[in-house]
Amino acid sequence: MQNQLDSRETVRTTLGNLSHTINVSFDSSNYIRRLYLLANVSVIDADIVIVRAPKLLHGISSIINRQTARTIQNYMIWRFMMDRAWHMPKRFRNIVQQFTQVFHGTSTEESRATTCANYVNIVMSLTVSKLYIEEYFHKDTRKETIEMINNIRNIFITMVNQSTWMDSKSKIIAIIKARAIKAKLGYPDYLESDNMTKLDKAYAEYNFNLSYMPNVLSAIQLHSKASLQMLRYPIDSKQWTVFPAVILQTPLFDRDAPKYLNYGGIGFIMGHEIAHGFGDEGKEYDLNGNEVLWWTNSTVNTFDIRKKCINEQYDNYNLTQVNHSINGRKTQNENIADDAGLKQAFFAYQQWAKTHKNVDKKLPGLTKYSAEQMFFLNFGHIWCKKITDESLHSNLVLAQHSPAQFRVRGPTSNFVEFDRVFGCKAGQGNSRVNKCDIW
Repeated sequence: MQNQLDSRETVRTTLGNLSHTINVSFDSSNYIRRLYLLANVSVIDADIVIVRAPKLLHGISSIINRQTARTIQNYMIWRFMMDRAWHMPKRFRNIVQQFTQVFHGTSTEESRATTCANYVNIVMSLTVSKLYIEEYFHKDTRKETIEMINNIRNIFITMVNQSTWMDSKSKIIAIIKARAIKAKLGYPDYLESDNMTKLDKAYAEYNFNLSYMPNVLSAIQLHSKASLQMLRYPIDSKQWTVFPAVILQTPLFDRDAPKYLNYGGIGFIMGHEIAHGFGDEGKEYDLNGNEVLWWTNSTVNTFDIRKKCINEQYDNYNLTQVNHSINGRKTQNENIADDAGLKQAFFAYQQWAKTHKNVDKKLPGLTKYSAEQMFFLNFGHIWCKKITDESLHSNLVLAQHSPAQFRVRGPTSNFVEFDRVFGCKAGQGNSRVNKCDIW
């Protein structure tokens, strides 16, 4: 929803003026003060507050005002119970299982041991990560993927230079921003060390017992407290956020696989994420993450013209499984990032192959395909999935990504290199005659 909001609606004010600035029926300033006190954090009237969607808050406030206190209480309890039900005893899980069987088509529940292990992975991710990388993660993987993202970033800079819709001023700032991207792959550096001080400090308050559900509630409180306390922490530019070690496995990545598979897998994901910094979302933030519009009016206008092509393209896609069209405007930012990500990954692989001749070998049973064809085949492979009608309906309403099949069809239909590699003619099969072109 946030991506559909006009950034001009954003309100920047102080905590002291918040209740007078946004039109809601409750004392929002006092609410924030009480919230932060739960984490022993004091806030003052001069603290800056940014409200992304004041109209949305006003609408929610209006809905709440029309309901009884009992209705609101019941709703909040219901939402909390639905989120926590999988951690509760069997009689509660059975109720949710009936819902997931209809919605996701799953007829069995994962074992309790798996549920508990997954939850430990979520709430104590860094500790689990340390165990994982010591046991399973090869250090060459990190080196190789850092090299990949640097290659892809360089290709993106070339694409910026060659773009016809960006003026020179916007191009210069875009290139500076692209070069400032930090490759954060695998895990934080300190997890390689035998020094456990940082981990011990991070989990010092995690005192659990043998009762699962109380442990879950305790972890929720600890995570909420840590999140609130971040308000007074200095910004850590080295914070771990991007590609965790566990994602670097097949079909996205395999250090022993030919590079055409890796570039068609994790390479696409890397390019996709880079592109997000240079579109409708990225134009609002400079290289340091400050909210600054760094595009010129000329660049904004020409971009808006080109993105209409993408929006119309996806509006015309119909998901035959549920006979429902795609909303190109709602999925726009992800569609553009998909389009750019595929091009970056492909050209980066081409560039790598030029300097590594005869390194990539053909795979048994797939020798009839060229390396470039295999790049696209693996790109398609990573989006293979089976999904119920109910999930599809929900995704079409809520998700910001297009359904998986169109994440393949959309970018490939706009890419002249896909046509060349498979000998397609424009207008034939999936190939568009009038290709949408941003990057």
